[in-house]
Amino acid sequence: MNQSNTTPTESISSAEAGGKKRGLFESFGPALIVASVVLGPGSIYLASAIGVEFGYSLLWVPLLATALMICLVMISARLGVIYERTLCDELAHRLGRPVAAFVGITVFLIIASFQTGNNAAILFAIDPFLEQITGQPADEIRGFGMSATILLLLNGFILVVLFGFKKLYSPVEKFLMGLVLIMMIGFFVNLGFARPSILSIGQGLIPNIPQPAPGQPDLNWTLVIGFFATSVSIAGAFYQSYLVKEKGWGINDIKQGMTDSLLGIAILGIVSAVIMITAAEVLFGTVGVDEIGTAADVGRQLEPFFGAASVVLFSLGLFAGAFSSFLVNAMIGGTLLSDGLGKGGRLDESSTRGFTAFALLFGMTLALIFGGTAPAVVITFAQALTILGLPVLALVMLYLVTRPDLTGPRAVPMWMKVVLVIGCIVVILLAIRTAINLLGG
Repeated sequence: MNQSNTTPTESISSAEAGGKKRGLFESFGPALIVASVVLGPGSIYLASAIGVEFGYSLLWVPLLATALMICLVMISARLGVIYERTLCDELAHRLGRPVAAFVGITVFLIIASFQTGNNAAILFAIDPFLEQITGQPADEIRGFGMSATILLLLNGFILVVLFGFKKLYSPVEKFLMGLVLIMMIGFFVNLGFARPSILSIGQGLIPNIPQPAPGQPDLNWTLVIGFFATSVSIAGAFYQSYLVKEKGWGINDIKQGMTDSLLGIAILGIVSAVIMITAAEVLFGTVGVDEIGTAADVGRQLEPFFGAASVVLFSLGLFAGAFSSFLVNAMIGGTLLSDGLGKGGRLDESSTRGFTAFALLFGMTLALIFGGTAPAVVITFAQALTILGLPVLALVMLYLVTRPDLTGPRAVPMWMKVVLVIGCIVVILLAIRTAINLLGG
């Protein structure tokens, strides 16, 4: 990758000269893209399951997770502006290319492995549509041929977008905005059907630790840990620094960028809360968590209360969430691997597109080989890498915000450093929890 001889100060001055006010929807695009990868099928399922298991009492959890994620995204956006290089390239400049390559390769392997699960989630999201159309259980009508056709079409569409546009960022941003809009329509309409209690919502926003009723089994806190792990995505936050470079932001955009990050990621928290409220109002006390094995099962459980339309709407929102996560997940892996290897970290780089395509094809191929599911060995491998990779990303961000040469307008506020320390602790604790789960089988 060619290095510019422009100094950071010169780069900032140039950005200041070219800075301009941006429209609302144009400006919070980067944060919205990050929100798309975070609010995937895993988050949708876990938000629903928490509502089923705990009712309204843990409605403050998505609020807390969203607040931390907003701060991490703000920090990453600032890093993307104050450093002339991309983050992996900056890491290579300061600590050596092997360190940057290690970060890029580790994240790519995690992403590629979980991409198998994303392909499976796409099929699960489509299943309720198939059941509504045919009147038969999806597992009886969706054989290998249909699964292969669906995944080939969807992955093929993304590959056409990936290689068909000379400038990739703008069409991807607009496409994801459309998917987020579909998600919001699907889940908000179901919330309207549910007619939740305003008083219960207010009480749920007050932090508390619910206890099981006398004689009842212990509450499933693993759901809460899992939700926090999927909602506070350090990889997604890290990627924000690359997205602001794609937008061409400069030092003048930092203040506006913080507002945009708040708005974009707040959508994540609002939608998560809407899903949790709907499940709490309709399903709490009527079904058990063991009856909803996937997010698509939640839509099926709503049918007796709201009718067939609710299943379609919920599945539509789920499909939009799965497809948006499906796309951005691969982009993160491709970008960080390309940048870590010194091949460039911009979306329009041929190496970035190539590695993104490889992540897509890897996940699709494994999902097809294993009959439209994510094999346990692949998910276990991804979780094992997560134990190592995500704390490394968090520590890399902490290293980059604490460099002594960041002075003047490039200085990082102390509150951001404190929040990032908290974020590192959270990510490390979640990694330890994952390790305990893996060792426990």
